[in-house]
Amino acid sequence: MKKYKKMGELRVKKGYTLEGLAKKIGITKQYLWDLEDGRRVLSYKMAYKISVALGTTPDKLFLEDHLNNDIKNR
Repeated sequence: MKKYKKMGELRVKKGYTLEGLAKKIGITKQYLWDLEDGRRVLSYKMAYKISVALGTTPDKLFLEDHLNNDIKNR
């Protein structure tokens, strides 16, 4: 299961391939794939770059799902 599923879904919805988004934010396609799959640690700087490229904020893209899962698991 992908850790940042929402990021991948929004990337596809916005019409970006892995390669296209990676190029836009200055990383490799493999690095972006590893981020989406949870094999790399996502820094705030990278979360911000990805969010801006996808037209959203880091909070909306990464934090909302995390908080919702926390609430469900209590």
